[in-house]
Amino acid sequence: MPLLQPQWLVPLGLAALALSAAAEARAADRPPLRDADYWAIADRIVVGLQPAWDERRGAYVSDWQGAAARTNANMLIVHALAARHHRHGPARADERARRLVDHMTHAPMARHGGPAARHRSVCWTAQLDSSKTDHISVDPQIAEALDEAWSARRALGLSPARRAAILAVAGRCARHTQWRYPYVLLNQINWNAQLYAHAAHVTGHNDVLRRDYRRHVLRFARGIARPMPGMRIANLGPGYAFHYSPSQPTSAPLNLDAPEYATLVASSLGAYEQARAAGMAPIGGKPMLRAWVQRRPLPGAPVR
Repeated sequence: MPLLQPQWLVPLGLAALALSAAAEARAADRPPLRDADYWAIADRIVVGLQPAWDERRGAYVSDWQGAAARTNANMLIVHALAARHHRHGPARADERARRLVDHMTHAPMARHGGPAARHRSVCWTAQLDSSKTDHISVDPQIAEALDEAWSARRALGLSPARRAAILAVAGRCARHTQWRYPYVLLNQINWNAQLYAHAAHVTGHNDVLRRDYRRHVLRFARGIARPMPGMRIANLGPGYAFHYSPSQPTSAPLNLDAPEYATLVASSLGAYEQARAAGMAPIGGKPMLRAWVQRRPLPGAPVR
């Protein structure tokens, strides 16, 4: 189950609620958390969020964030997974899921190909009922939520119109100029990879995943040990130190080795097998990428 992101959930006490449930599960004399334990946590989170559900607006709403896109995307993932796995607890909320799908596939939230704006979302807005944009990372997060709803479309009882709407917005977003190669925000190819993979799974159209994804990963691999064209430093430094912004010197604050961002970017490789199954040609830099994630010495052969 995808991890819920407490900083986007309301109220703040939900983080403590999740930790409490996890602690209770660990306290029992049994192996580490199992599926049933995670579902128990999900059920408790949904119960804790009941006051945030606004029936009139069809969304989870807080006083300080409104109908935040990220919160509602996380909750759509929970509801869709509960439906797909035939759960019967509080996490199962099919009607809520359908209403969230409607928000995420129609204006004002679905921007229907908004103008490119560096670092800002172009496919979806920051809230379900406003035109305000968000950081670019919200686009793949909404695509993930719609992918989960698509995977659970039968269990959720999504109408043909809702299914068609998911297909339309997912496919359109993956083809937006701002998401196509060579555009990438600093070194975070993971957001491109995530969007391509979800859109391909929903629509069945794999051309962007086959081509753009390969070019992003290959470019990153070529810059692992030596600077890419126009860059000042390589993507990785001594000891695999991750450089978030290779256009700046190693001493720049953005290039402080942050395992969080390194792990996020490494997650882009999770789409590799899906892309290969879709017909993508092998990536010559795979040995260097494997050495990076396995923390082994980098091979000396050039990347092709």
